[in-house]
Amino acid sequence: MLENPFLDSHLPDGITSAIEIANKMWWNIEITKSDDEWCVWTGEVLTFRSKNHEAAEAFVLGLGLAYAVIPNDKFNNLIEDLRPIIE
Repeated sequence: MLENPFLDSHLPDGITSAIEIANKMWWNIEITKSDDEWCVWTGEVLTFRSKNHEAAEAFVLGLGLAYAVIPNDKFNNLIEDLRPIIE
């Protein structure tokens, strides 16, 4: 098992935290398994596919971490600035 204190400090619930924060930015992430492949969907778009579950999780963790390092006030401002454009 890998230890990553930096990742753990920003995404305390791991993949769940990563999905939650990315979905605040309208990614609509879902991880599914089909036959022997793991798929990361963003809405209806297949964004990442791998035979390795850990690779799919790493992809989503990276995306979530990119947002998680933004200070909360700046992140919330970004959401509010983008909301009228995206919704």
